[in-house]
Amino acid sequence: MQSHSGENQAHVRTGLRYSLVIVLFACSGPLFLAFALANNWLSFSPALPSGSLLLYAGAFLSIATIAGLAVVFFCRRASAMQQLVDVSERISHGDLEARAQVDHLGEVGELALAVNHMADELVGALRDVERERTAVLSAVVEAVVEIDKNGRILAANPATEKLFGWGENELVASHLSLSLPSTDFDKGKPVGPAPCANQQGMDFPEGCEFDARHKDGRRFKVNMSLARRSFHGKPRFVGVITDLSEQRAYIRKLEEIAFYDPLTKIPARRLILDRLDTALRRAQRNDTRFAVLFIDLNRFKPINDKYGHAVGDMVLAILAQRLLNATRESDTVGRIGGDEFVVVAENIADEDDVWKLVDRYESVINKPIPAEGHELQVHASIGTACFPGDAQTVSELLEIADARMYQNKPHMEKPVMERQQ
Repeated sequence: MQSHSGENQAHVRTGLRYSLVIVLFACSGPLFLAFALANNWLSFSPALPSGSLLLYAGAFLSIATIAGLAVVFFCRRASAMQQLVDVSERISHGDLEARAQVDHLGEVGELALAVNHMADELVGALRDVERERTAVLSAVVEAVVEIDKNGRILAANPATEKLFGWGENELVASHLSLSLPSTDFDKGKPVGPAPCANQQGMDFPEGCEFDARHKDGRRFKVNMSLARRSFHGKPRFVGVITDLSEQRAYIRKLEEIAFYDPLTKIPARRLILDRLDTALRRAQRNDTRFAVLFIDLNRFKPINDKYGHAVGDMVLAILAQRLLNATRESDTVGRIGGDEFVVVAENIADEDDVWKLVDRYESVINKPIPAEGHELQVHASIGTACFPGDAQTVSELLEIADARMYQNKPHMEKPVMERQQ
């Protein structure tokens, strides 16, 4: 602002010098006229031709001088006003360095000073706004970037640097694809997973999912919302980028809780039912068979009663791992509650295949179980049901397998069988 004030003072001094020259020139005509009149009045011969010529010449020169001064005054005033208009338009279009030349006195000069003062105040206000904007963006925990229509990064907050590992100097002026390889703004819109790939233009405030790349090469998923704004008639886009890593980890944790048994780490009831629905649809589509095995442990309750639930949980975890190891890759074994397990066995050719599976599971369950210095032993009651021979729905298959398991179950629980190690 001080530099502009000095320039204004210099322009004022220049204007004063020009004004002094114009005043001296303007006074020359009337002085010449006065000289001619005096010469004519003092002449011994009033009709002297030389005196008349001087008089007429002085009058003509005075009139021409006055007319010329009027033309110069109005031309310079019009030029000064046009300059003020031009400077004002440049300032309104973002050229904050534009200033008016103050080489006029009076209203035009005061107006030029006012325009320059307004520009100085505007620059100061914008600097204050920029400081506040920087402070706000620095406090925002989400990554925020400003980009142009070609995807070039114009500004980025510290959270963006932390998210992608690039410094501010590396981010600014680089292309957004440096950190989001799945974006392609050269085509006028980002290219990414649906629904972003179907976006019309580059404005999607609701946010879309993108593949992101860290400076160290690590890949991760982010959500970016992009909103359009205009800066002096030029399109700008503000993007808010959210790291989905923690969200995805939380979702996976919820899915693990919902679909897997926390004790045995094998599928729980919800996932078993889903696998049964899948197996049913596959068998119907391919005209194949599959079987459901319902397994219940005998002599498990006395173990809980005698040794406590900690030992009982250990027994369940060991048996679950044995069942998992004995299960084919195409099949699924899960715990549906308590001491009950279910096996979904696909691609069954005939009943012999089912009985082979029953024998295999009984064999691994009947083996002694080492737990807390004891060798404990349980037995299994297994019921089976096959599609399409026994039932046509998942619920019917489970009911039939459960009923057949109960038929094979001993009527009374026998004492716990153990052998001290």
